[in-house]
Parts: sequence; structure tokens; C-alpha cells
Amino acid sequence: MQLIKNNPYRTIGLLTGITKREQDRQVRKIVQLLDAEQELQDDFYFPVLGSTLRTVENVEEAASKLTLDNDKMSAALFWFYNGNPITDEAAFDFLKEGDQKAAYEIWMKLINSNTVTQRNSSAFHNASTLLLCNALKSKTANTKWLEKSIELKMKYLESDFYIELKKKATDETYQISKQEIQLLFLSHLQTEIEKNTHITSSEFLEILTKQEFSAKESYLRGFVQQPLEQIEKKIVEIQKKRKAHPSDAEIYGNELYNEAVETIELLQSILGNSHIRYQTIADKVANEILQCGIDFFNEYKDEEYDPSGEAMDLFEKAESLAIGNIVLQRIHENTEGLQEWIDNKPERDKHKKIKPDIDFLIAKFEEFENEEDTIVNAKKLIDTSKKALKNIKSVIGYDELYLKISTRVAAQALHNIIESINDPLKRYKKMKAFVRNSDEYIKRIELLPSAWAVISQIEALDLEHDFKVNRLQPNKETIKKMCLSYQIEINKPLEKLRETLANAYAEKDRLNEWQFMRSESTKQEQIASQQRKIEEIKQQIKDLEFYYK
Repeated sequence: MQLIKNNPYRTIGLLTGITKREQDRQVRKIVQLLDAEQELQDDFYFPVLGSTLRTVENVEEAASKLTLDNDKMSAALFWFYNGNPITDEAAFDFLKEGDQKAAYEIWMKLINSNTVTQRNSSAFHNASTLLLCNALKSKTANTKWLEKSIELKMKYLESDFYIELKKKATDETYQISKQEIQLLFLSHLQTEIEKNTHITSSEFLEILTKQEFSAKESYLRGFVQQPLEQIEKKIVEIQKKRKAHPSDAEIYGNELYNEAVETIELLQSILGNSHIRYQTIADKVANEILQCGIDFFNEYKDEEYDPSGEAMDLFEKAESLAIGNIVLQRIHENTEGLQEWIDNKPERDKHKKIKPDIDFLIAKFEEFENEEDTIVNAKKLIDTSKKALKNIKSVIGYDELYLKISTRVAAQALHNIIESINDPLKRYKKMKAFVRNSDEYIKRIELLPSAWAVISQIEALDLEHDFKVNRLQPNKETIKKMCLSYQIEINKPLEKLRETLANAYAEKDRLNEWQFMRSESTKQEQIASQQRKIEEIKQQIKDLEFYYK
């Protein structure tokens, strides 16, 4: 505790209350001894409080700090004075001997009543100074001792006996009120604490809120400025880190909460719930913690890792701090959205399972959109999609998503069929009718059986009602009419072709038989011609089997 360890009164080895003549005589004596390199005589330096090097320079500097009344008052607040010769002198003797405990016990026996009197007033002040020196050592800190020290000092300064210390330390013309001397003590102590890394401003503020003294409200309102600025700075720091690394936003949100929550609670106790400065900083912290939760959730929501627990924890922490309706509404809206996301986890897990199949189908749609519009491609799309559709249906059932995807397959296949059949007509759209036996006429007739077969496969898919009624059925009826107009068998066409093939084989067998007035060469030509018909029928069966399998 530098305010005590390097106190000007200590450096010159005197108690508070000496006259200017006594001070000058003491300084000359110390300087002479130091110049002569002789051991300093027994005085009120109290080595037990910590060693410092006393030189001519710092002794003279200490004396210069005891010139102005305000400086002498500041030094006196952190040093000892003799207000009760019977007890104080005995305590000072123990301090000279290095026994702090004995000195402290003497003073504490006088202040057990907890009431400041003429007899024990100096005991309150001196015990506080001794405790304070030990509470804030350079390498350690003891908050309990610090709290007790402040409690004793503020009780002393709250009493009317503070005048006794003022009279001992300053000239009669020096005036200082009870509130002013309390603020003077606390401002110096605050500066010392800010240099001590073992005691935080929040801890100091918490100690003060427990005390009762005249200058409390005035001091605390001024004191809050620093923690407010620290929190503002921390918010800016967290914002930068969150934007740079949203994947770690959960860490940053908790970091801000842990550093700010105690200070905000103290600010609340000092300023009150309705104070605008308290409300503003609380809302700023809450809003940033909320944003950390939002960014963290958005970063991971589409990954295997579930970020909802950490995000919800940050939302709850933000809500515990928020005051204003705007911030609270934002927290509630995001909390409701996150809770809905959590509740939809079973459905979301299903969609994760079918994602590979959906991605596969989307890729197929893109692939077939760039392919030629043929019935063969329509058939291929249906065949390659069946497994994925089956997997999707097994996971999510007969729901809207499954129907939409299945209908998308059907729509692409139907488009291919329609475009394939209409292609000959498009190329001859200026003609009023097909010319029988033309290539286009024959091509269109040849496409109809396979078109009918694939239409039947499309119909077997699970389809949306609107598509089935308004698109599939009308086009199916059109193809059916076309088949009938061209006398194409649509009821069990494969069976009809197989029957035709059987008859062709029977005819070939008949041609192999002997016939009157038929030459051998004619016979072979007839058989060869019949065999070609058989091969054509077999190819037709083979082609149609592709569309019906």
C-alpha cells in the first residue's frame, strides 16, 4: 500500500500532528545521520510496515509534501496519530517492535462497541490504517481486510471526531466538510486500488455499497463512470472478435457476460433500475450477448453440430440483463424462433437423412434438362429416380415434400414425352396434315407405343393431385386417342406382339412345308422374307419391353 508505505509522515519518521518546528528539526536530524552514514534513531518509521530506502533526497521530498494543508490532510488520512496516549502509545511501541497483531488488538478492544467516541476515535482511524497497509500489499490483496479497513475509516470520518485529525494535520484556517474529507480519502484509495491488479474496481465498488456515509451517493455516482467506460470498451472489443470469428461467438458472448454482469449489478444497486445510464449499458451488453448467440447459431445450424444449447444459454443471459422493451422484444423473438428450431429437430433429422437423395435428384433434373427430349430419356429419368424416391418415402412418408419431388420427376418425364411426339409435327407445322407413309408420319406412329408405356409408369408414381388431374390425365387421353386413330394396340400391347410373333413363326413353319408348283429358290426367298418379319417383331418386342419393365 504505497499511500502508507511511502507516506511523507512515515518517511520523516513522525506521527500526524507535529508542528512545523518539530518537522524541520526531525528532517535535519535524519539528514545529518544519513550524511554521516549513521544508523537512524528509533522513530515512527515502523519498519514492520515494509522496507523503503530513506535517502536525503526522498526525506527532503517528503518534507516538501507536508507544506500545503491539503497535502498534509491527504497524508494524514493514511497515517497514524496519537489521539489517546494511554492506548495509542502502547500500540505504537508494539509496531516499533514489529508486533502488528498486538497493536491491532489494542485498538480493536476500544472499538468493539462499534460506536465512535472521543476515547476510541483514534483507534478507528489507526486500526483502519494498519489493516489497509496489509490488505493491499504489492504482491497480494485481502478483500476482507480491505472491507474492514474501509468500514472503520468511514465510521471515523462519518463521526464528528474527524475534526480532531484535521486540527492535528492542518492550520486552523483550513476548512473541509465531512463529505469532502470522505471524498478525499476515497479518491486517493481508488487511485491506489486501480494500480493493484489483485483488487478489481467492481470489488471495491461492492465494498463501498455496503457502507453508510454522507458522501456515499455523491462518490458512487462519480465512480460509476469508469466501469461504464470499461464495459463500453469491452462491448466494442467483443463486437470486433465476433465479426472476425463468428464460429467462436459463443465464447465471446460468455466472456462479455462474465466480465460485465457483476459490474452491471453494482451499477443497478448504485443508480437504480430507472436510471438511464444503467438501462443503456445493460441493454447494450444484453444486445451484444444476444448477437453473439445469433451469430454462433447461424454459423453451425446447417452443420452436424447442434448449436441450439449454447445459443439458448446466451439468449437467457441476455434476457437476465436487458431492461428496455426493444431489446427484450428482440430477445423474445429470437428465443421463440430458436425454440421452434429445437422443437423441429425430429423433422430436421429426417430431412438430413434424405438430403443425399434430394441432392441426387436435383442433379438428375439439371442433367436431364440439358438432354434431348426423348421418350428414352423420360424412361431413364424415371428408372434412375425410383431408388431415391423410395428412400425419401421410407423416411418422411407420404408428405408434401415427397409428393413435390415425385411430381417433379413426373413433370420432367411427361415433358420429354410430349416434346418427343410433337417434334415431327413441329418440323412440319406449315403442313395441314401428315403425308401417309412419310418418314414423319411413320416416326410418330412408332413413338406412340413407347409413349403410352412410359405414361403408364408416370401414372404409377405418387403425384400431387393438381398435376395428376390437370396435366397427366389430359395428356394421357390425347396419346390414347392418337394410338386408337393409328390403330395401335394399347391394351396389353406386348401380349399382342408376342401373339403376332408366334403367328409369324407358324407361318415360317408353313413355308418350310412342300408346296405344289413352287421352286426351291422361291421357297428360300419366302422363308428369308418371313424371317426378316420375325426379326422386326422381335425387335419391336424388345424395344417395348424396355418401356414396360
